[in-house]
Amino acid sequence: MRQVARPRGITLTELLVALTLSAIVGTAAVRFLIAHQRAYRAISGRLRANATLRGVATMLPMELRELSPAGPSPDLLSIGPTALTYRAYRSLYFVCRTDPAIRRISLDVTHVYGLRRLDIARDSILVFVENDPATSGDDEWRVANPVAAAGGTGCPGGRDSYDVTVDGIPQSVLTAIEPGAPARGFEVTELRLYADAGAARWIGMRTRRKEAGWTVTQPIVGPVSVDGLVFVYHDAAGAVTSDPGRVARISIAVTAAGSGSAGVAPGLETQVALRNAR
Repeated sequence: MRQVARPRGITLTELLVALTLSAIVGTAAVRFLIAHQRAYRAISGRLRANATLRGVATMLPMELRELSPAGPSPDLLSIGPTALTYRAYRSLYFVCRTDPAIRRISLDVTHVYGLRRLDIARDSILVFVENDPATSGDDEWRVANPVAAAGGTGCPGGRDSYDVTVDGIPQSVLTAIEPGAPARGFEVTELRLYADAGAARWIGMRTRRKEAGWTVTQPIVGPVSVDGLVFVYHDAAGAVTSDPGRVARISIAVTAAGSGSAGVAPGLETQVALRNAR
């Protein structure tokens, strides 16, 4: 008796079992990928936040540490909880000679220090005035505004100089500036918390040009949280002050954007002591 061969294939039951197992495996794979993606975003956010805080810990104290509140014209020009305007020193020269009659100061170009050379389009000069050499009580720093500059040979022995014509300083004061006096080039700079076009917050910096006014704010650290930058100013006794001339120490609190563990955004607090503060 001949047997009829059964057709090859899978039964409906086998198909349903295979589909069920595939769905279980697929669901587990999707959950694993989602968890992996969340962990990756959390780690990436934490790394970005740590990079932000490292930038703050490195850049802000370095920028603010050399400021001085001393004298009739302190380096701090205006202070606020989320913005700080100050003299940012960019160059250091030494005076070769002065010509008070034509308001010219010759600077030695063989010994120049700082981030860059003097730029008369945006820089002013803070120059040391000896006054009476027999006493230190009348020494002072005076601000001069460079209005013209050219290379020359005004240093002793015909050495190269940078001859700067200045304004805003009396001839009698120019006469009291002795050879070898330090002259520091600075630009007016503002550090502040600001929002970009996408509403992200950054710690930014802008400088004030003499003719054109403030430049566009450039981000230097961020993104940070909505209240991601807070300055608090203390006098020599440790009390909070709003007087730029009395600031001896600046507390800086920065909160990075994003969430760390338990939904808390990572933050950093640091302090900068100013020089010559009393």
